[in-house]
Amino acid sequence: MLSGNIGYLKDKRHGQLLVQFDGGTEADFQAAKEYIENQGIIVEGVV
Repeated sequence: MLSGNIGYLKDKRHGQLLVQFDGGTEADFQAAKEYIENQGIIVEGVV
């Protein structure tokens, strides 16, 4: 559980913040990351 943690996913090429998490689970984070990558965007993230 990521409760209380702030995580984010950024576009690796442009540095744009795509998604910010305030809590949630590791599975939520991975699902969001996979969804964005499936759109052809290279992401980097911190949980």
